[in-house]
Amino acid sequence: MALSLAARQLVWIRNALLELQQQYQYFIHADNTGSIELCRNPRIHDRSKHIDVHYHYTREQLEAGTFEILYVPTEDNVADIMTKGLPKPAHQKLSELIRCGK
Repeated sequence: MALSLAARQLVWIRNALLELQQQYQYFIHADNTGSIELCRNPRIHDRSKHIDVHYHYTREQLEAGTFEILYVPTEDNVADIMTKGLPKPAHQKLSELIRCGK
């Protein structure tokens, strides 16, 4: 669900920048290998047939080349600093990654 929301927001931003005649290559970073594989593999599995139609939008945009989805290991996912309570060492590591811009 989060990947679907990120894809919809990215497409909106991309379209706004295209109106300003700005073209870039876009990436979504995700740490959930299951959701990444579901987007990359158009075959519907028994376990995925319950997914609402609008979540297939992510797969359609990926196939259209609008963006790429890249895997980021959970321990390097800087978004976690804003969404989870982390132990001090993990918090410090992610804070450093943000400061360094990696």
